[in-house]
Amino acid sequence: MIPEAIEIASVIILIVSKEYYDSKSCRQELSYASDVLKKRIIPIYPNTVQKEYKATGWLGIRIAGLKYIHFGSKEFNAAVEELTNIVEDTMNTSKYVMPLRQSQPIITYNRNQARSLKHWTLSDISHWFDVNRIHNDIKDLYAFQTRT
Repeated sequence: MIPEAIEIASVIILIVSKEYYDSKSCRQELSYASDVLKKRIIPIYPNTVQKEYKATGWLGIRIAGLKYIHFGSKEFNAAVEELTNIVEDTMNTSKYVMPLRQSQPIITYNRNQARSLKHWTLSDISHWFDVNRIHNDIKDLYAFQTRT
């Protein structure tokens, strides 16, 4: 399931933490996304990670040179806006989108009528998570819109 999600993603947001560093599965998924699929990786440090924390070892090497966002070292709304802009830029410049398998719902957007991510409502966000069959636990993590 995770490899399939990585394959259809246009961008991978990597949440940097000690737990991520300690996970062998996360290490393999990052290698697959970066080395095999050549996906755009955006590392973020959540506000639960100390400002002084920096990825070291294999993770530090893998994300060296990548633009990252540290949610704990800047105002929350500014960090969200920066992340949104990076994702939108990636989506707008992406030339190849891997086709979805037939069993997955296909959503088509008219680029001229599509709203910017910045203008999505909670209903739009919830619908996107549902259509893309993202587990409710992950959807709940998106509650950062309410600053939690």
